[in-house]
Amino acid sequence: MKHEELKVAMQAWEQANEGVNENFKGYRVVKRHDLVILMPLVERWPTREKHRKVEFHVVAFPRPEHVSVLQQVAEQTQLGGPADIHHGAVGTIKLCATEPGYMEISSAQGHFKALHLNRVLDRRQTYEYSKWRKPVLEDLINLMRQRGLAVKINRKAVYPRGHSSTKRSDFHQNLIDISGAVGSSLEETETHFLLR
Repeated sequence: MKHEELKVAMQAWEQANEGVNENFKGYRVVKRHDLVILMPLVERWPTREKHRKVEFHVVAFPRPEHVSVLQQVAEQTQLGGPADIHHGAVGTIKLCATEPGYMEISSAQGHFKALHLNRVLDRRQTYEYSKWRKPVLEDLINLMRQRGLAVKINRKAVYPRGHSSTKRSDFHQNLIDISGAVGSSLEETETHFLLR
């Protein structure tokens, strides 16, 4: 999987149309000026009435000229984690169907530490890539709404261990911004955030 996704992402930079490409070499591809977002095609989505086991990763890839840089800085992250699995990517969001009518985001993890990326890219580029999560989440939430599914986000993904509970995380702010932009409500429970 490591190199197949990277190959498709590089082909998308060259061949895919700007915006959403519903079927590009077996992936749903969103091509933006700064990222290519890959999501495997899902044949059978869960519905409000019927639960189907669905689990996949949505992966954001950088511009081609920055892939080798992301590969280098990913070496500073945990072995066997998303950065190791999705070689050369900026970040990964993991989704799974947990019950009828819902898709759950269990993690949204960047593949670099800004400190390491700052050493090899200029500040502006580092800043752009550090904001990868918001456009990926916005696209996913819009897609789930089109499919009639609500999105649950595990609170541990939004507030990982060690995060100060007195300061709102960037991920939490992303959810607030996106819910307003797409006209969705954002609800909080002890274990999840919920976008309907």
